[in-house]
Amino acid sequence: MRSKANKGRRRARAASGAERQAAYRRRHLDEIDTLDSARLNMIVSTATKRALERLALRYAVTQREMLQRIVEEAERTATGDLSSSELRRYYGATG
Repeated sequence: MRSKANKGRRRARAASGAERQAAYRRRHLDEIDTLDSARLNMIVSTATKRALERLALRYAVTQREMLQRIVEEAERTATGDLSSSELRRYYGATG
């Protein structure tokens, strides 16, 4: 009997944990400081995660801010010498 009761409690905890996570995500989306934000869910290598942590610490910013900076700089580098027509293609514009 005791084992069934423990399993029931574990299941209840798992469900409440999922509910807490869902509430956190809803709350977090409400707290985003810009209207043009999107969630990214991905798995990266441990080395990449640690590098992001180190860079964020080095520049005294959040990991989110560091990732934004890295991507924006990479895009500037990739588009810096493109012609107008190449830029339009890159950004998906027609014309």
